[in-house]
Amino acid sequence: VIEDVNGDVTAGTALSIEAVEANYDEGETAQFTVKLAEAFADDTVFTFTLNGANVEAADIGVPTVTIGSTSVEVTPLGNGSYSVIIPAGTSSGIVVNVPTVNDDLIEGTEQLTINGSITSDLLANGSISGSANTNIVDQDGGSTVAALTIAAVEDSYEEGESAEFTVELAQAFEAETVFTFTLDGVEDTDIGEVAVSIDGTSVAVTENADGSYSVTIPGGTTGGIVVSVPTLDDALVEGDETLTLSGSITSDLLADGSISDSASTVIEDVNGDVTAGTALSI
Repeated sequence: VIEDVNGDVTAGTALSIEAVEANYDEGETAQFTVKLAEAFADDTVFTFTLNGANVEAADIGVPTVTIGSTSVEVTPLGNGSYSVIIPAGTSSGIVVNVPTVNDDLIEGTEQLTINGSITSDLLANGSISGSANTNIVDQDGGSTVAALTIAAVEDSYEEGESAEFTVELAQAFEAETVFTFTLDGVEDTDIGEVAVSIDGTSVAVTENADGSYSVTIPGGTTGGIVVSVPTLDDALVEGDETLTLSGSITSDLLADGSISDSASTVIEDVNGDVTAGTALSI
């Protein structure tokens, strides 16, 4: 019996996987190199899985593999796993290409991980494996694209009507986020209980200790957010008042840490008009 000493991991049969770059911008193709310390005499199967912290299936495209700059067939196995045949005598020149998707979501940097292995009866331990990581850098958190827009639905409202403001995001957050807002220009006794709806459905509004309000915006939401502020007809002659809503979102995912905007509308006093009943009688 001629004993093969090349299948013993301690003798050098190892699988090495490395990311070509430590970081890739979202939309670029991440690349990983795969090397064997020693080649197999026959064709063998390399199996790999793509996953990682916060990386979802929609964040990456279909991977391709080249060996010696020649594309080879990649077989999908399901659940993010794939396999490829490595020709006999091959120990290097293997590159796994993973296209990343620029999805217009504010999601932050995500870590993409490849775990690979070769299983063979020729190996002392039955298999060899390796892994590598790279970062996918989100391109959607910049203040120039992640804008917050607040607008009053009407330029003015009569006292007693509900003033409405729309809130829109230029780009959605992948996860839920908190929108905080304040109401200024009027006294607390001039307005009622503030309500917020998203796509026509009422959501919980938290009144904070500092007088501000906050509401949770679900992931993927860009519009359909309406803040309703009921105004009170208090029968006082006080003149027109300007109601201003100032709102912001604070997040580590944003380039500047936060985005903000404001809008105003006029609350018209209907009690100062003599024809409406404001008269002096002696």
